[in-house]
Amino acid sequence: MKKHFLFCALLLAASACKTDTSAPQPEFESYASIKSDDWKSKIGQQITVEGYLWQVSDNIYKIVNDSTYLGLNTILKDENYLLVQTAPSITAVNPFAKMPELNGARVKATGTLTMYQPKNVQGESLTYSVQLIGEKHLATVLLAAPPVALGGSKYEMATQNLANVLNLQTIKPLPANRTKFALLYSGGIDAMQAAPWYYNNIQTMYNLLLTQGYVKENIVVVYKEGYAELSVQTSTVPTFKNYPLIKVDFAATPSGFNSAIELLKIKMKAQKAPELFVMTTNHGGGVHAAEGKNYSGRYDANNDEPAGEVLFEGQKMDEVISYYNSSQLLTDDDFAVKINSLPFAVLKCLFLQCFSGGFIHDLKGPNRVLMSATSAGEYSWGGGSRDLDQFFYHFINPVVNGPKLATGNFYDLNKDGVLTLNEIFNGAVLAQDILGKAYPVYKTTPQYDDDGDGLPNAPTATGLGSKLTL
Repeated sequence: MKKHFLFCALLLAASACKTDTSAPQPEFESYASIKSDDWKSKIGQQITVEGYLWQVSDNIYKIVNDSTYLGLNTILKDENYLLVQTAPSITAVNPFAKMPELNGARVKATGTLTMYQPKNVQGESLTYSVQLIGEKHLATVLLAAPPVALGGSKYEMATQNLANVLNLQTIKPLPANRTKFALLYSGGIDAMQAAPWYYNNIQTMYNLLLTQGYVKENIVVVYKEGYAELSVQTSTVPTFKNYPLIKVDFAATPSGFNSAIELLKIKMKAQKAPELFVMTTNHGGGVHAAEGKNYSGRYDANNDEPAGEVLFEGQKMDEVISYYNSSQLLTDDDFAVKINSLPFAVLKCLFLQCFSGGFIHDLKGPNRVLMSATSAGEYSWGGGSRDLDQFFYHFINPVVNGPKLATGNFYDLNKDGVLTLNEIFNGAVLAQDILGKAYPVYKTTPQYDDDGDGLPNAPTATGLGSKLTL
């Protein structure tokens, strides 16, 4: 009964209908011939491409050559995506008015190859990311007519109201505890790549923390350009957000992140033995172990990466996480320096980005529970019918829905009525394993460390995680 309940929930959370092996081939042809080194010489040529269409803003889309790339939390390779822009309408009837209905669909698109031109402040964010990932990022198909639907399976994003799926109002709140602090971080690179589930992850965790004893003034949010989203994307059109507007304190830029750290220093110094919870949700970078490819990882200059970590071109790489509107990436080393500068007595971390397990060894130390969605060499995944990161949904589910189960809260292993971090993580891994068996492409290896050595260990009934709540 328990496994059946979890399996049904996970089938809804799956991002796509892949049932292939761990090394699937993209469904559609690569765009490498279009985004070749001399791609600018082809500007003005008419091209036809096929793939999955994804709406980014009013007149901007992406097309990718495999549905799994739509939920991937890392920087895509050039050959796997193109930007798509609609041409201005010259008639009273907008020919692209119904194009959002193709969001997530398999399409054939014909248009003129051009270089993306920003039309607003959000679009200008690409000028920064180009410095980071190259000008091929700007290769764009300018459409004169809407794409043609090819039929077949459609990649669906959330159409359900998260407030119905994750009803936080039914949670019995813990008393306010002013020694609890939180840092919630998401960059997203630029307007084209900041996935909607990053904000959903942030706002969901923010509201969940308010039920777990945290007070608003002790939760610091670092997100994109420094503003809360006014809407979230669904499978067809933007819909209003599902929770009350959360406060966003700083932009996810190098200076914004530094300001967040300084603010937390001031706030935490006023408390005795403060606890700090950190969550990152974003595009991560590193070396994919199975593929042997480097996805924006940075050379390990201080040679602190663990022995046995996958080499790229004969050397180890630091894992990274992205900022927003920045030509820089935040390495695991620099992230650890910033977090370790804070005066916490206890540290609790949840890393959701691709290659997130690589952040654990950098933050090793006593009185810490460090958790990640993946190992240092794996992708993580977002999207799906919940429109949250897959592991994030599995992580919060024991807290939100566990107490409501008719069969009893089997996540609460010692039946004391309190969910501790070891129990929450165990429940998340159980769900992730079921998902990985049903959809092998989404199989990951979540990591947990609460003994201070920076290496993964199994949660136990006596470890530090058994003594701490979220």
